[in-house]
Amino acid sequence: MEFVDKARFAKISGDEKDIQNYFHEAFQLEKEAALSVPEGEKFNLIKSLYTRSAAYLAFEIGNMQEALFLGNLGLKNNPPDFIKMQIQSLLDKITTTNHDQHPDAHSSS
Repeated sequence: MEFVDKARFAKISGDEKDIQNYFHEAFQLEKEAALSVPEGEKFNLIKSLYTRSAAYLAFEIGNMQEALFLGNLGLKNNPPDFIKMQIQSLLDKITTTNHDQHPDAHSSS
């Protein structure tokens, strides 16, 4: 999470380019970590934590496709209820964001 901390400091100084670069780097590392955790019951918690974190970072950098993928992957791993609620909340935000950006794509004609 070193890059998230750097992004937060860049946000304080108002350096938009550094903010996006640091969040993007943090996302890449979290995604890599999430996808490298082995499958299996004893790894579900750690995989859920990494996928939740990577999904939030993807959302932060505006990559909704990755956020959806990682959020759904996190739910697939049978996470504890508190993580499941956080991931579901993020997925709801993504749906709302996508609807707000593309309202015609979701209306029935």
